[in-house]
Amino acid sequence: MSNSCEDIRFHDFSSRDRLFPDVNFWLYVYGENAPDSNEVKTYSSALKYIEEVQSELFTNVTVISEFVNRYMKKAWEIHYKNCSGDEYNQFKRSPEFVLVAKDAGQTARLILGKTQTVEIGFGTNVVADLLVAIEQGVRDFNDQIICEVCLQHQLTLITHDRDFLGCSVHVLTANKNLLH
Repeated sequence: MSNSCEDIRFHDFSSRDRLFPDVNFWLYVYGENAPDSNEVKTYSSALKYIEEVQSELFTNVTVISEFVNRYMKKAWEIHYKNCSGDEYNQFKRSPEFVLVAKDAGQTARLILGKTQTVEIGFGTNVVADLLVAIEQGVRDFNDQIICEVCLQHQLTLITHDRDFLGCSVHVLTANKNLLH
């Protein structure tokens, strides 16, 4: 079963919406991006409407983990890559890393304050099925977890990630490659 994708710019958010923003949504809203980019404007505006109408927002440990790791790596790429050598692992042992990690943690807490956490709730058989899909090169493991969580909890996925094409959940996006 393939997913249905809807343009987030035209979605009529309501308090009945049960939404699961993917990592890239949170990175556009809270990460280091050009503030005038279309994606930053679109997803920041969507979050504003979501909060105004009190839609339910959900997350899980997979999203928070990816957010923190990608947030710190992006900060290193933008601010420190050339001055701390080209090795991210070297940067992780520097005093600057502590500042970036603190900022990432505070931002992740902000996300947690806006969301309800849902459990993954997978049995051995589900994980085995996810591993088969990995072995076949179908989809990233974490993306599969996110799809499964959305299915289990009847959540609408908010993402800009084209990799979710074919995931069996309803998707809200501004990515033209997902909208067909």
